[in-house]
Amino acid sequence: MSRWPKHPFFAALRVPLGPGCDSGGMPRTSPVLRVAAVAITAIATMVCVAPSAQAASLHVGDASQKTTRPAFLAPYGMADTGGGSQLITVVGPRFGSRDGLLIWWQQVGDSWQEVDRTPARFGWNGLKLGTARHERSNTTPTGLFSLPFAFGKAANPGTAMPYRKIRWNTYWCSDSRSHVYNRWRTGLPSDCQAARAEHMTKFATYVYGLATGFNYANPVPGRGSAIFVHAFGAAYTAGCVSIKRRALVRLLQWLSPASNPHIAIGTNSTIGAL
Repeated sequence: MSRWPKHPFFAALRVPLGPGCDSGGMPRTSPVLRVAAVAITAIATMVCVAPSAQAASLHVGDASQKTTRPAFLAPYGMADTGGGSQLITVVGPRFGSRDGLLIWWQQVGDSWQEVDRTPARFGWNGLKLGTARHERSNTTPTGLFSLPFAFGKAANPGTAMPYRKIRWNTYWCSDSRSHVYNRWRTGLPSDCQAARAEHMTKFATYVYGLATGFNYANPVPGRGSAIFVHAFGAAYTAGCVSIKRRALVRLLQWLSPASNPHIAIGTNSTIGAL
């Protein structure tokens, strides 16, 4: 439905706002009014469309438009990028968002250059502040994290990252009472309940994956575990970031441990504070 300005002058002209605010065409009017309508629509377009276009260029952006210019102020506006020359940013519009954009960046000299981008999915309950997240909340934690290693059911796709092959007896322990909480294990330890562990070979989405450092170095019991970047599944995740399989392969092939890569997950309004 068309949205018309409430001012009587606009109502008399029946001038719609520009593209992006209204998809309707220009109504039939007298020649004089048509001239006025064109002029007013042009002004309205500048007011209405320009900010939305700017938002696309400064924030999440359009995943179909690959460009060397930043899609938003990150990583330029970030307080901390991890100290390396490779950075992955994962951004959603707001907390609670289940969809967003993953972009990887390479630092060249003093500037960051976008390498590639792809749509991303988050947990069923969207993004959640990493320090406030808890196990089994189906949320994706926000924050700046290291990338310890890559893994997969398939053979190494050509990444320079440390790569772990998933075997029939590979588990990830999510039992917060276990001494191996939030750890990859070969075989299931006696103090890690099977119901609270991921038998990784059973997950088709783990054809390739990238472990994040969320709650990894010094695990806080109950904070959360097994937060990865992995391939798309049928729907949203239990907390991981998922992307298209081919994009994941490109990402893994680009990553280099010598570049000290990190991943930053946040919202449009919070990623700059990471």
